[in-house]
Amino acid sequence: MEIVLDWMDKHHPHMTAFFAVAFYSGMRTGEIMAMKWSDIDFRRNKIHVRRTMTKGQIKESTKTAESHTRDIETSLDPYLARHRQHTFMKSDWMFTSYLGEPFHQIQNVSKTYYEPCLKALGIKYRNIYQTRHSFACLFIEADAQLNWIKNMLGHSTLQMLLKTYGNRINKDSVERVSILNSTPKSAKNVPNEKANG
Repeated sequence: MEIVLDWMDKHHPHMTAFFAVAFYSGMRTGEIMAMKWSDIDFRRNKIHVRRTMTKGQIKESTKTAESHTRDIETSLDPYLARHRQHTFMKSDWMFTSYLGEPFHQIQNVSKTYYEPCLKALGIKYRNIYQTRHSFACLFIEADAQLNWIKNMLGHSTLQMLLKTYGNRINKDSVERVSILNSTPKSAKNVPNEKANG
């Protein structure tokens, strides 16, 4: 992650933040391509994910048809701050081509920036979507709260996280999640005290 971002900073500085967002937010590439500056709340350190780029078209909803809020993780903050000089007040879009337009095809981003970077660094090819998995693995290994990681990835349940990354999650965490997600039979028929006054 660090050497990819360093390479981008030296060769394509206007794209460094694009890959920093990919690595440090868990957002889908289509969501990153469709980001606007108005989606960033610098005061509260939040990114509002409201739209995605799909088949060259802006779709005013995300993959799950819901808007999501992502935290601006500490490592991402300086990249966003520096990126302001590239498009802030010049375009509504956060990431643009040299023509000032948003990227409409992820293949363009991959072939122009990402693949040459991997080749130059001698890194085995992985498709650009793998940056999302890098985020998950990084924070799982850092022992971040699984529910936070799930929310950052936009997953609806912890089961999705466990299914994909179960081999990287330590046994204690998996057991805790299993306990939290199981409802004892004795609890199913317990009346809701608040509802009953």
